[in-house]
Amino acid sequence: MLPASVIVADDSPEYLSVLRRAVDRATSLELVGSAADGREALDLVTALGPDIAICDDQMPHLRGIEVAERAVGDGSRTIFVIVSAELSPDLEHRADGIDAIVVDKVRGVEAVLRACHGALAVDVDDEEQAG
Repeated sequence: MLPASVIVADDSPEYLSVLRRAVDRATSLELVGSAADGREALDLVTALGPDIAICDDQMPHLRGIEVAERAVGDGSRTIFVIVSAELSPDLEHRADGIDAIVVDKVRGVEAVLRACHGALAVDVDDEEQAG
């Protein structure tokens, strides 16, 4: 099985670097792009169509959840993992509406990677059942 293509987006250069290194180390994931704000993230999702987009929720120009909503509304099949230090019922509700996964930033990058792997396992299972 080929590695899943991933883009990462965060306005914190330090956390963006941590995400990039973590994805680079994961043999089942391939980093194909990174963005420092929501607009760049949406552009990358549109241009590259990655399997997964890991987006911080609090970014300039567009929040991570807004990137996900716009992309899904435009027909994207990208799986969105929204990372947030400020979880709220509104964020959870909006994510549920587009099948995005919300991860508490405090739980660390390993929780983000687990969410990615879990989403890929569900996606593969869904395709096998449909086929």
